[in-house]
Amino acid sequence: MQISSLDTYDVSDEVTFPVYRVTFWLAPKRPSALESSPYPMAFNAERYRVTGARDVHEVLKWATNDGRHYELFIELPTDGADGVGVVRLAGFNPATAAYARPADYLSDATLAASTVAWIRAQEHDI
Repeated sequence: MQISSLDTYDVSDEVTFPVYRVTFWLAPKRPSALESSPYPMAFNAERYRVTGARDVHEVLKWATNDGRHYELFIELPTDGADGVGVVRLAGFNPATAAYARPADYLSDATLAASTVAWIRAQEHDI
């Protein structure tokens, strides 16, 4: 992480109440017919759009209290382009664990370790 001071306030626009997106990651149980398969089960995503939140802490509390692994994003305003831009604020996508380390995305070492343990418990290589 790098931190630098700002001499001027160069913000031209500010969104007071942004729109958030939360993705909860679920690992389905392996069907008994596939118990001997060497391939990992795919993660499922359950996605929500959150509006009207007072701040990011309210959204984080809601997502954390759910008890599932999640990623939190903020929507970016777009100029009529296809789709919506997002910025990841928190969490980790376990579907990327084959090529991305949770510790590279999560600053909290305990959270990173528990995320790795959870992914491994779902029979996914990391």
